Amino acid sequence: MDKYSFVISIDSENLLRAWSVKTGITTFSYKISMKKRITAAAVDETGKQFLAVGNCIGEVQILNMKSGGILYNLPHTDSEVTSLKFLHGSKSSVLLSKMIFSE
Repeated sequence: MDKYSFVISIDSENLLRAWSVKTGITTFSYKISMKKRITAAAVDETGKQFLAVGNCIGEVQILNMKSGGILYNLPHTDSEVTSLKFLHGSKSSVLLSKMIFSE
């Protein structure tokens, strides 16, 4: 799979699909095993190895991109994860942005 030759979608039931940019056909798919709805996702710089996903209750996981297997569970943030980004191509360096609510 070439870098950026596919588009990733994740539906409301946490089903990930990778779509070929050239053909529009689903190249692979799997169910991401998170307890709640995924609200953010990021692919590593290579576009092939790692996927970070975060959900509405602050859980973040690093997954194997092709299999969906969980590689790491990151510390819980206690609020919705709104964006994720890999730093320097490392699966262990993920930048989190979260929605903070004030009363």
